[in-house]
Amino acid sequence: MIPSNQYLFCGVLVCLYLYSLFLLRINKLFCKGLSRFL
Repeated sequence: MIPSNQYLFCGVLVCLYLYSLFLLRINKLFCKGLSRFL
């Protein structure tokens, strides 16, 4: 494997991981907001 490809792949994995954490956080906030309104 070409090192640059490996680094790119690792970068994409890290980005996906952070993005999923970000979405989970937004989901929790959204659910809290909904429960307030209901």
